[in-house]
Amino acid sequence: KVRLGDIAILINGDRGKNYPSQVDITNDGEVPFVNAGHLNGREIAFDEMNYISKDKYEKLSSGKFQEGDILYCLRGSIGKKAIVSTDIKGAIASSLVIIRPNSEKLYGEYLMLALESPAIKKQLTKANNGSSQPNLSAASVREYEIELPELLIQREVVEKLVKVRDIIDNRRQELQLLDDLIKARFVEMFYEKGYPVLKWNDVFITTTGKLDSNASVEKGAYPF
Repeated sequence: KVRLGDIAILINGDRGKNYPSQVDITNDGEVPFVNAGHLNGREIAFDEMNYISKDKYEKLSSGKFQEGDILYCLRGSIGKKAIVSTDIKGAIASSLVIIRPNSEKLYGEYLMLALESPAIKKQLTKANNGSSQPNLSAASVREYEIELPELLIQREVVEKLVKVRDIIDNRRQELQLLDDLIKARFVEMFYEKGYPVLKWNDVFITTTGKLDSNASVEKGAYPF
C-alpha cells in the first residue's frame, strides 16, 4: 500500500481575503466556482453552476483546478468527488480539496475507483473529526493508503470496472423504462377506457385493531 500524499498533491481552496463572497458569485459568470453540490460522483455537474469573474479567479492564490484533477469534499458530504475531465479553468470552494495525481505513478480514473473502495471508506470514517457536521482535513486525506499496481494494470482495472459499471447503468435504465411502460399501459387500459374511478372506501372496508402485546402469534393467526 502507498500513502496518497506520496503519489498526489493535495491543494486546498483559497481561504484568504480574496475568497469569493456572495456578491462575487453569479449564475452566469466566466469561471466555474465549484462546491460540493456540483460533484456527482463522477464528473462536475454544470446544471446549476456558480461562477466568478476572471479577475476574481486571477486573484485567488490557491484552489485552481485543471484537467485530470479530482475534486474531493472535506465538509458536509465528505468523500463526495468528481474528476475534471475537460480542459477548463475553475476554482473550488473552501469545503473541497484538489487531489492532483502524479501522472507517472497514478492514473486519475483508478484513484476515482479506489476512493470508492471499502478500505478507503473505512479510513474516511476514522479520519472524520467533525461532531455536528462531518469534517475532514487535507492532511488526513494525504494519509489515505491505497493499493498501487503499475500504471498499465491500473488502466486495465479501470477498463474492466467501467465496463461493469456501464452494464449496471444500462440495466437500471432498462428497468426504469420497463417500469414507465407498465405505468403507461395501466393508465391506457383503465383510465383512458372510461372505466369509473372509485374511491378506496367505495371498494374496501377498512378497520383498525389493537395489538395485544401478551398474545402469541401462531399458525398465521394474528391477535387483532
